[in-house]
Amino acid sequence: MTDLPDVYVETAKEIAKQLPIKEAYQDAVAPAAKQTAQLAVDLVKTIQLALAPIQLAGALHHQYAPFFTVAVSPVVSVTVKL
Repeated sequence: MTDLPDVYVETAKEIAKQLPIKEAYQDAVAPAAKQTAQLAVDLVKTIQLALAPIQLAGALHHQYAPFFTVAVSPVVSVTVKL
């Protein structure tokens, strides 16, 4: 698989077993990852809040579209001559 002698491979495996990877993750990376995730959640909530009026307008348009079609069509059919 590799061209390295078995001594190097075994030494690398032994060093990897002795490194405090899990503790380093819990101490250094985990809090930063949690903060980054919270930042992403806050960003999504802010975008949703900013787009709420557009979503409301779309929902109301869908709700009132039949009413506007019936209410406006007689007015449109009348032409004004000057």
